[in-house]
Amino acid sequence: MNSREYVEACKTKLGCHSYYQLAKLLDIVESDLRFYRHSQRVASPYAAFRFAECLGLDPAIVIADIASESEKNPQKRGYFKDFMSRCVKTLAVLILAAGLVHGERVGSVSRA
Repeated sequence: MNSREYVEACKTKLGCHSYYQLAKLLDIVESDLRFYRHSQRVASPYAAFRFAECLGLDPAIVIADIASESEKNPQKRGYFKDFMSRCVKTLAVLILAAGLVHGERVGSVSRA
């Protein structure tokens, strides 16, 4: 996602009726939020942390996601994309492991 998409996701999640209200809830200057919304600026690290907090995401993932879209240096852009890929794989492994542990607990309880 890019900065604009994070703004929209937060607006939806918080049920805001205006961007002014969203800016106040996220403690982001409204003009900065407007720049992010219109893709005129990349979200600041502070804004990325606020988006992450609002959406229940790891701030490192949001920062890497935004950087992977905006970074001009191909090597750095590739690094951020690789980081995102590793995070997704790690998350998938954790979800699978949690499901297996939960399944074992359920199975052992039902056998008793």
